[in-house]
Order: sequence, then C-alpha cells, then structure tokens
Amino acid sequence: MTSKIDKFDSETRDILSYLESREEICDIKINNTYGVSSSQLNDWENRNLCSLPQDLRNFYSNHNGVLIEWSIKIDESEPLQLGRIQINAIKDLTKVGSVLSKDLREPSIYDLEDLQSPPKINSKNSVQLSEINQADSGNIESSSECSEEENSECKKNIKILIPHFDDLSRNFELDNCNGYGKVCLVYRNSKPGMIVSEQSAEIWFLDRSLQWHYLTDSFKNYYRLALSHLGLPQWQMLYTQDGLPPFLNQWFYLFCPGRILVHQEKWKNSNFISLLDSVSNSNSKKSLNQEDSKKINFAKLFEDKNTK
Repeated sequence: MTSKIDKFDSETRDILSYLESREEICDIKINNTYGVSSSQLNDWENRNLCSLPQDLRNFYSNHNGVLIEWSIKIDESEPLQLGRIQINAIKDLTKVGSVLSKDLREPSIYDLEDLQSPPKINSKNSVQLSEINQADSGNIESSSECSEEENSECKKNIKILIPHFDDLSRNFELDNCNGYGKVCLVYRNSKPGMIVSEQSAEIWFLDRSLQWHYLTDSFKNYYRLALSHLGLPQWQMLYTQDGLPPFLNQWFYLFCPGRILVHQEKWKNSNFISLLDSVSNSNSKKSLNQEDSKKINFAKLFEDKNTK
C-alpha cells in the first residue's frame, strides 16, 4: 500500500495514515490510476464546451479519478464497509439531467427546477438573498412571456442562481454518493453553443428530491472537505437544511468529532435540538415539583384541626 500512498499529496497521505492508525479500521482499499493526458482533457472540454478549472485539471493530470474505501471491524462479525471517497474518472464526468421534453403531459425534472427556493451561497458569484428572489421571479416572468421564436433570445438575458436541468446550466457528476445524491461540477448561466469559462465552475450537491445544495466554489476545497470528513456516509448532508440523519451521528463522533463541532451552531438552531431542550426543561420542572411535594410541611402537621 505504501507505493499507492506515495502517489497522493501530503493531505491525502495524512488521512490515509490516520485511517491505518485506528485499530477498528480495516480493509483500506485504494483504487488510484495514472493521470490523464492534456489531449484527453482538451477533448473533454471540446465535447462539453466547458473549460475545466485549473485545480481539477491538475488533479486529473495526476489521477484519473480516485476511490478510497475503508471498513470497520466490530466484535467477530464481518467487516462493515463505512467510508468512501470517490472522484469519477474523466470518462465518467458525464452530464446530469438532460431535458427530453417540456410537455406538461410528460413531466420531467425540467418541471421541478423552479420549485426550489434559492439557497444562501457564499462564493465569488453570490448575491444577496433579496436579489436572488427578485431575479428568479423576473426570470420566470420573462421566460413565460417569450414565444417559441423568441425563446433563444430570452435565454440570453436569463441569469440563474441555482443549477437548472436544461441548457441554462451544465452539470457534471463527480461522485454518485452511493445512490443518496450526486456531487456535481456545475457551470451556471451557460449559453447554448458557447464555451463556458472555468471561473463559473462550482461544486453543488443534488439530493434524491432533486434539490440543489451549494458546497464550495472550487474542486480543491471540495476534495479537502471529503478528506476531512473521511468519506463517512452522507457527509454532504451536513451542508443541507435537513442536516445529517441522526443515526449516522455516532460514526462522526467516533472518527471525526471536529466536523460535528463545526456544524454545532447549525444543530443548535434546529427544531430537533430545541425540542430536546424543551423536553428536558419540562422534566426538570416536574422533578422539582415532585421534590417539593415530598417535603414535610411541619406547620401543617402540628396545626390545630379547629383552625382549619
């Protein structure tokens, strides 16, 4: 395994060394292939009319995708496959969500794209939330007013702030997340037949309900996030409004508690935690009342019956 580890950068080697140091972790599998040539990268860009970000180009120049899997051993049972860090190979960096029909009698994912309220994003292309709402409402009105002949002209003036499933944005799958979603390389505000600049590339998470969640503004930052979360199941859900499923918290507290602490403020503001606080407060009040009821009132004990 040492030869495979040497091919990675220092951050990946540190994470792999940490996994090897844990006694409960076993079956660390690394699928790392040789890099992609510049001609292959240029061919992908020409076919998809998108310029790859420089950090992603550097990654593919050294690794044609990567897959790191690790398991845990509990008692005498079979090892449980738990962690998984994956970046698709260049041939699997394929487009997500092609629109086949706009007929309302045959609904598709195209009909769901404007049902989502825009998220709060912090990137070089982000704007204020009020501006997002105004822009989205303006886009919907302008698109509805366009006739079929003017449709192409209208699309030139539309600026979207969340990824779409039509030709207004181009989305490419980086990781299929074991079926619970997709991590995508997203180019927003693309124009048909035009090459999209690498400066508009961002990383978004698409959940199973077809809702988009912003992750980060560069591939390098996303790869660091994947490493820092050790590829634990559904770690991308920490960056959504729903949060991490409660039954997965135990693995994060066990292997990377620091990541839970980062998101602690978000959990404090959730309804689940506030509900627990209200229940604990009510239980404490009940216990105080019970303690008061158990105390002996000596004044009443020796009180004359005639005075009652």
